[in-house]
Amino acid sequence: MRWHDSHNYILLQDQKPDPVFFTPEFLGAFFGAFFAFLFGLVSYKIIKRYERFVQHRNALVVLERMLNEHTDLIGINKTTALNTQKILERHQLTHNRLIELPVRNELNVELGSITVINKYFSYERWVHRVNVDMQAMNYTLTRFEDVMIGGSPLPAENWHYITGAFAQVPVLMDKLNKATAELLCAVRINLARLKAKGIFYANTHSVWDIDISEQEMKEEMEKLSEEIKVVSTQPIS
Repeated sequence: MRWHDSHNYILLQDQKPDPVFFTPEFLGAFFGAFFAFLFGLVSYKIIKRYERFVQHRNALVVLERMLNEHTDLIGINKTTALNTQKILERHQLTHNRLIELPVRNELNVELGSITVINKYFSYERWVHRVNVDMQAMNYTLTRFEDVMIGGSPLPAENWHYITGAFAQVPVLMDKLNKATAELLCAVRINLARLKAKGIFYANTHSVWDIDISEQEMKEEMEKLSEEIKVVSTQPIS
């Protein structure tokens, strides 16, 4: 009898493996990383927007302080001009000099309100022109002093010119003071409106312009006038 070995056959199926990027593990990791990136990007934009808003609010504070200083210096320059004019009318010179008003050019980029930026730019240009005029007048006084110290007489037309120039200063200071007060009141109203605003406001408003009514401006001007009166009447210790 012949024995035949029985053979066991294993059937191998020709199946293609699933691509790696279709596996649940890969998809989970991919979408997890994608949403983490998206969340990080959104968070970054929200934070940067809020930081820009804080910069705008801080710039308003700086502008308010600068305008308060301008108000004081304008009053000093007006008094100085009136006193100097009286001295010059007697054909005498004095060491009195007009004080230039400081400006901050960086506020043009730190402010975040187009309305405030435009107002400040116009005001800044006006202050610049006033400063140039005061520089010229101070320089003229110094040159006249040099001439008289040198022993030479000062022609009458020179006295007339410098006296007339100082006579115009008080009127100019009054006009500039009005513009300063208007901008100061607008800045104060902006600060009052933005005081309680936070990250939500910063990211839900494309611009931070504040609409100011005539009544609001009138009330703020009256408040400012009262504050100036109180300060001016306080005795100097």
